[in-house]
Amino acid sequence: MSKLSLFAALMLGLLLLLPGCSRQDSDGSMHRGDLQRTGSYAQAPTANLERPVWQFKAEASLTGSPLVADNLIYVGSRDGIFRALEQSSGTERWKFKAESSIRSAAALAAGSVYFGDRSGQLYALDSRTGKELWRFSAGKEIASSPAVYNNLVLFGSRDGAFYALHAATGQLKWSVDAGAGIVSSPAVFNGVVYFGTLNGELIALDLWSGQRKWDFRAKRAIIASPSISNGILYFGSRDRFFYALDVRSGELRWRFRAGNEVRSSAAVADGRVIFGADDNRVYALDSLSGALLWKTRTGGMIDSSPAVSGQTVYFGSRDSSLYAVALGDGRELARYRTAGWVQNSPVVAGGTVYVAGDDGYLYSFR
Repeated sequence: MSKLSLFAALMLGLLLLLPGCSRQDSDGSMHRGDLQRTGSYAQAPTANLERPVWQFKAEASLTGSPLVADNLIYVGSRDGIFRALEQSSGTERWKFKAESSIRSAAALAAGSVYFGDRSGQLYALDSRTGKELWRFSAGKEIASSPAVYNNLVLFGSRDGAFYALHAATGQLKWSVDAGAGIVSSPAVFNGVVYFGTLNGELIALDLWSGQRKWDFRAKRAIIASPSISNGILYFGSRDRFFYALDVRSGELRWRFRAGNEVRSSAAVADGRVIFGADDNRVYALDSLSGALLWKTRTGGMIDSSPAVSGQTVYFGSRDSSLYAVALGDGRELARYRTAGWVQNSPVVAGGTVYVAGDDGYLYSFR
């Protein structure tokens, strides 16, 4: 290696350790776009939500958010069917029957796709064929979407434990009793994994040992997944507050009171942090100060976690609609009404927006 190449490699390594450079690559494709769960996707023109390019109908509600990777879309449903569909057409490539209903959004790494089900099983399937490679049994439902990093599969369960498994075999590396059930999906940054619990704790663990680094207590359950950007960790709670913490220490930077409970995970983009709440609104706050920049009202509660692509924010509502609003001021750009609640998180890939609905349809908009 030349001296110039060696210097460039060293500088890149140093940059990844700085708090401001918070986006780090995962081993594969993750729910919410990356290991920091930022909900930020490659810039694309605002999708035309007049009508879908295609739609796929399952036999039951699609209860897991879709994952798009390697020209396939992976999604689970209430009847325990996990599917792989062609990204271009929605044609079913394969399906797998799990033990129970699936709320966990999938993660993909090194040719394997990982997800959990209500019976407490964590599955690893061959991503191209759907063949089961291994499964791991936790004590209760796995609604948490796994994070895969450095050959570890990281997830929580309603049994109150947080697990780290070897990705190739499913063998347990370590587990930690978090003291309460976990439905929050973990975020990973600089060798630490972060997640919320149903007793209102946000916990930071050492990635390699499971040793607790710090914790922060909200007043009620944390359903949302934490999002990390520029050295700040963001999350909302059922106590109606949205929090910003120092990612290294857990110290409170600021908090914002929404009009009702916050279950939606935040998207972070362009100096804004965006999330939904049970008061039927989506909020955009200044990511550094927590000041309100705008809020947009819909006709229903918002469990859906926003996805940002370029200057457009996409999210679903319990008023059965998928929305596109402007990142700058929250004005509505487009809307599509489905036949059921839209609680799952939209995904943007290849200039196309994908969203799964309670009506059993997976929609594709371009």
